Amino acid sequence: MKKQYDHRLKRMTYEIIAGEYTATSEPDVVLITLLGSCIAVCLIDEESHVVGMNHFMLPGSLDLGSPLSTGDTKYGSASIDMLVREMVSAGAKLINLRAKVFGAGNVVGTFSGGVAGSNAEFAKDYLAALDIPVIAEDLGGNWGRKLYFFSHSGEVFIKRITEG
Repeated sequence: MKKQYDHRLKRMTYEIIAGEYTATSEPDVVLITLLGSCIAVCLIDEESHVVGMNHFMLPGSLDLGSPLSTGDTKYGSASIDMLVREMVSAGAKLINLRAKVFGAGNVVGTFSGGVAGSNAEFAKDYLAALDIPVIAEDLGGNWGRKLYFFSHSGEVFIKRITEG
């Protein structure tokens, strides 16, 4: 994860790439990621003021005890599990978590159509299995997305990235 001060945003930014995740209770940080067919899950606990974001490439297993849910964080199951653990370690409570889910773009020039749809379906199903409600989503379409997740407000701003 790349941490740096962004003079335009006047805040510290944490840039999350595929296979990474982070949680923070810092009040004025922006978590940033760039998505195509991948998924980013943004988690919020409004009571503890802990937020987190991940970025995964492939679904995984809905079986909460499977090897894919405890290993490589390029898989959604492992990525979401590790993010939830880090959120709880930072002071969040599982019962308070709310999710915002983004990505799954069918980006032109790639063969990601099946993966994108599988990623979106998986993320929502896995969060439901963990009893984490999805309160916002922006999934699908023929574009990529750059996300800006503001820790102080829980707001997510999306810049759509299209060809041309």
